[in-house]
Amino acid sequence: MRTPIPLLITALLLLPGCIGGDEEVGPIALKVSADNIEGHIEVVKGTNDQVISSSEIEVIFDFTDTFSGDGAVQTYWLEPSDGGLRQEVNAADTNTITHQFLQHGVYDALAGANDSAGNSASKTIRITVHMILFLNESSAAGTADPSDVTWSTESEFSVTPAIEINLLSRVVNIDNIIPFDSEPVDVTWTAIDPDAESAGTMTTQIQEGEEYTWTFENPDPKLGDWVLQINVEAEDENVQTYTEIHVMYSANNA
Repeated sequence: MRTPIPLLITALLLLPGCIGGDEEVGPIALKVSADNIEGHIEVVKGTNDQVISSSEIEVIFDFTDTFSGDGAVQTYWLEPSDGGLRQEVNAADTNTITHQFLQHGVYDALAGANDSAGNSASKTIRITVHMILFLNESSAAGTADPSDVTWSTESEFSVTPAIEINLLSRVVNIDNIIPFDSEPVDVTWTAIDPDAESAGTMTTQIQEGEEYTWTFENPDPKLGDWVLQINVEAEDENVQTYTEIHVMYSANNA
């Protein structure tokens, strides 16, 4: 008399792939990791809203422990998904691929390996790139007409939209060189959204030698070009401005 196969084992045999979660089963055991999967690019602007410098996020994709049970691993490759070109390297020469992400956004980079038997395996790695923008008009003489600051919440290849804008803008009413010739300044900040509408505004009076910082947060911001305007009303008074704008994304893993 045959012994029946237990029901649990039978179920497992009928459901291939249910063991091991989402890991891919195949000839290539793809082991790839990435450093710096979340970070900030930093943009510095100057007078007239001109970009002075811009940093990037450099990510190293490491395939060191990858192997194949059906032939030698020949190449490693990366599709960064940020608009950059696919990269492919000879596995005999290097185990890593480096890519620089230049724009803010969330990118599902696809990393993979090919072996000599024609097999291929790939894995998605989510890279989250926030942005910090600075525009500071902080010369000793100051300015009576602060520059507008522009930035975009839109990123062409991002798989998710920005989730928040954080803005801090500090205005200092600097001391006059001539004694007894000081007065307060009325300062108005206005954040203008991509529909050319005011998303937030603030007006305050700043006394000589004092300062004020306006903070503005906008969750789920509209996609497109934003503008910060700083208007100063006073006679013979100059100010210094220090503006910092964050465009933030959700860092949830893919």
